[in-house]
Amino acid sequence: MAIGQKTTTKKENLTVKLYDETGQIIDHLVLKGPEARTFNLSKFIESNAHKGRIVSYGGFSHDEGFDRVRFDSNNLDLENVDEVFICEEIVPELIPTFGVRVSCNDDLVGVSISEVAENSTADLMGYQVGDIILQINDHEIISFCDFKKAINAYEVGQSILVHAIKSEEELKEPAILGAQLVNNLQYVLCEKSEDLTEADIATGSIENMEVTFVSYPNPTKGLSQIKFQSEVDQAIEFMVLNYEGAVIDQKSFDDFSGSIRFNYNFNQHPSGAYYFVVKQNEEVYKQKVVYIND
Repeated sequence: MAIGQKTTTKKENLTVKLYDETGQIIDHLVLKGPEARTFNLSKFIESNAHKGRIVSYGGFSHDEGFDRVRFDSNNLDLENVDEVFICEEIVPELIPTFGVRVSCNDDLVGVSISEVAENSTADLMGYQVGDIILQINDHEIISFCDFKKAINAYEVGQSILVHAIKSEEELKEPAILGAQLVNNLQYVLCEKSEDLTEADIATGSIENMEVTFVSYPNPTKGLSQIKFQSEVDQAIEFMVLNYEGAVIDQKSFDDFSGSIRFNYNFNQHPSGAYYFVVKQNEEVYKQKVVYIND
């Protein structure tokens, strides 16, 4: 499956490895399902950080996107730490997506679509299972890795040229890359204080005082009011994604100077769940909004 392609398959797995000073594995956990979802990785790191190196990786799919874990305790500075306290931080990221699963063909001519995510870019363009993707811009596609590399070479909302065999007709047509919202779960050293509760440490709930991003009313019956404030006076890009990550609207504000208010009207779209996304530099901020068309 190409990275960033949302599917209906639920994924919940977590691998945790603990190495001693010689590099030998002394603990190896492979967790799946609810066991993976409920495992307290923060507490495991706190309890075992001084025994050796801890490496963990995995991910959890859910209705709103995907949570990804990539952790290596070698990236933490533990030399001058007497007692380890770990906070979980959530760093959202937009992953470009076309909205399909692909598989290699025996004749090495393109890749075949094996699944199309509902309401994704590919679905809205009419792609179906069995269609073949031959090339994306100048990237020739003959394997899953080729497809993944080609998609990741571009940005969310960027136009690409797809060369494909679609419904048995060979054609070239432009497409706007959609997005999957990925939460990167990061585990960092934090200070335990009276102001930081055990719940805060476990969940990593940290209020960002530098950015305000709100939309109201929510749910909305058509018109949403959006407010975004940031201490960074740099251009922002506003996008509206449907629930499968297809970009249905986008607008750049090059003259952003710290605060902006504007409206968005859903009247041309069907009822459902959407995402408002603001991207500024490498930071991504998101709001889920529900549109109800009476």
